[in-house]
Amino acid sequence: MRTIIDLNDGWIFEGNAPVRLPHNAVDLPFSYFDEGSYQRAFRYERILARDPAWEGREVILRFDGAMADTRVAVNGVEALRHPDGYTPFALRLTDLLRPGDNRISVTVDGSENPDIPPFGGVIDYLTYAGIYREAWLELRAPVSIGSVRIETPDVLCARKRVVAAVTLDDPQGLAGAPARIAAVLRDATGAELARTEMPVTGRAAQVVLDGLAGIRLWSPEDPALYTLELDLVTGAGSDTLSTRFGFREVSFTAEGFFLNGARRKIVGLNRHQSFPYAGYAMGRAAQERDAEILRHDLRLDMVRCSHYPQSTHFLNRCDEIGLLVFEEIPGWQHIGGARWQDVCVAAPGVAAVLLLLVRLAPRLDLLLLGDAEARHLGVNTNATGLQVMALVALLTGVVVAYCGSVAFVGLVVPHLLRTLLGPGHRTLVTASALGGAALLTWADAVARNAISPLELPLGVLVTLVGGPLFFYLVGRSRRAGAW
Repeated sequence: MRTIIDLNDGWIFEGNAPVRLPHNAVDLPFSYFDEGSYQRAFRYERILARDPAWEGREVILRFDGAMADTRVAVNGVEALRHPDGYTPFALRLTDLLRPGDNRISVTVDGSENPDIPPFGGVIDYLTYAGIYREAWLELRAPVSIGSVRIETPDVLCARKRVVAAVTLDDPQGLAGAPARIAAVLRDATGAELARTEMPVTGRAAQVVLDGLAGIRLWSPEDPALYTLELDLVTGAGSDTLSTRFGFREVSFTAEGFFLNGARRKIVGLNRHQSFPYAGYAMGRAAQERDAEILRHDLRLDMVRCSHYPQSTHFLNRCDEIGLLVFEEIPGWQHIGGARWQDVCVAAPGVAAVLLLLVRLAPRLDLLLLGDAEARHLGVNTNATGLQVMALVALLTGVVVAYCGSVAFVGLVVPHLLRTLLGPGHRTLVTASALGGAALLTWADAVARNAISPLELPLGVLVTLVGGPLFFYLVGRSRRAGAW
């Protein structure tokens, strides 16, 4: 079974001050303070003793949020970096913990880094540094429920349906063993409404409960919530996860906003998660109280989470009391710097060219038989050749334009993969795209970090890789009697 342990006590801040999470790195006056006071790195540490009872279970350290660039080290070795201030992150400790005491070190840098949203443009709100949300230790079976996405299609029908996409966490590669998952739907009183059970193969499953009658639709006036309980049983143990949700349908149209098929006028406000003196570091009670102020005191029916994902305590309370939520990604008027923009421009073109090459794969396979045989089988060899040359030239031009000459390193990948995978172009094109991207990433990392003056010796690398490959292909052709 899954065990969740509160890990908010026992932290030492900046080497000497005992603190409890959530924690604000710099307590500030109500007004007239210097925002630069928290734009630096801060260090949190604690000792985590490995319990022998954890043997055979997955041990996961989870943080609900830390601002803004976080690095986690275990016994002096960096194990995780999370460059975002508003989303949860987790570190698998199973293989990192040694017997006895282990030192967990967390460095949180509150500096404004333009590559980390929401920075890089102009923002009109403050981003207080610190581990400002809770931390938890999770103990799970080796195969456990990783995530659940619940959908409620056709909520306006008399008989309703729940579709849950379940993904398993299986870091040890044990998911091939026989497994079963059971699902139970309960209402707010705990009464069972439906149940199903099914085998699980692989690392994903889709659970469906249909024919549901008497279901109340969620609305601000009637925030009816239901709970889906999932029980996973495998040869490696069992796991249970419960998720609350509501049945509702929302849509924005030219005629306005519709909730459950009825047009609705929205009345709401923006909400930031900052508080006087404590910055972002407020716990469950304060987060829930903010939702209650918006719904009950101000009589609103929607809140816009400006401008980032907010506390699950706040979001859960909104569900409970009937407050619609407009959740946002981190950022405001900006997401990333020039590298993000390059990716946004180049990626659609690269994807389109790769899809076209995959569509040409059957004709390319026939061309391996020879031009005459391909023409006899209905392939326009001239047109196909021109199409392939144009697509490859366009693809190479786009990649080199954005990545520089280091992109040519990836040209050796199709030859290597053809040797390993054979001549089938549908597989070869897809594998070459993935393999070339991996090699290019590695080569660029080497060029930037291991070679001075940060310029990849392209000719040397191509010679070292391409030369042996060329002689290998020549030798193989001779042994096959090709010449």
